[in-house]
Amino acid sequence: MRYSMYLAVADTDRVQVGFSPDLAGVSFVGERVEVPSRRRSQESAASAGVALSRGFVVRYRPREAHLSDFTSQLPSELPPEPDPTHFTLGGYTGPSRVIEGVSFWPRVGARMIDIVVMTFLGFIAGAIFGVVLAIVATMLRQPLAVVAARYQRAGIAVFVFSVLAGVAYHTICDGLHGSTVGKLVLNMVVVREDGTPCDLAAALKREVAYFFDALFFGLIGYVSMKKSPQEQRYGDHWAHTIVCRRTAVAPQYLRSGRRFAGVLALASVANIALVIVGLLLT
Repeated sequence: MRYSMYLAVADTDRVQVGFSPDLAGVSFVGERVEVPSRRRSQESAASAGVALSRGFVVRYRPREAHLSDFTSQLPSELPPEPDPTHFTLGGYTGPSRVIEGVSFWPRVGARMIDIVVMTFLGFIAGAIFGVVLAIVATMLRQPLAVVAARYQRAGIAVFVFSVLAGVAYHTICDGLHGSTVGKLVLNMVVVREDGTPCDLAAALKREVAYFFDALFFGLIGYVSMKKSPQEQRYGDHWAHTIVCRRTAVAPQYLRSGRRFAGVLALASVANIALVIVGLLLT
């Protein structure tokens, strides 16, 4: 680094000599300062290796900086600042899309399909229950009509366990795959708000909240969805989930059809088992 010498006067009888870095692009202007005591000035300057002949020293001060001194060295184009909305788990990879939710009526259609599926599962549960009664009647050596008469009255247990069977069906399908039969038929999937797959905890929250959203023939959920830019009912808000089209989800977050087959089998078994338990407790 280059250095320039400067001579500074602290008072009228004292001369200070020092060095400062030579700043690139900054010019210096001289200022003549009269020193009354020539002898003392010469002694001070001589001690610093500087000869004075006229009883004054030259003090250099930087020229006042101007904006042009700095803007001329800046690049013509600055790199764009990163957009926080573009952040993914892998870093800033590009513009991210806001997930668009599915509106009210297509979701009603998906729910209707699922009701048909669960009704079919209910018939299977009833058939299995009938086979169990026949086996019990044979073991007890009693007529089947006598044994079945004990279970002809549908009690509160049947209703409660039928509701639990529906919750189990939706929770398992949405939590382990993201779609029930109805959603898959209509190309829908449940994901978290960040686009990642839904889990069992979130699926259970939104399914329990469904009984609130379904009040007044679904009016509560309808109003909530109209207020939400991503068509979220209250259950989706509480669980931080979105029901969207499968095409709106990144491919790595979509679960396969083979997985759906296994999940549907598990959900069906849970549904049928709960219905049978309700029948047995009647």
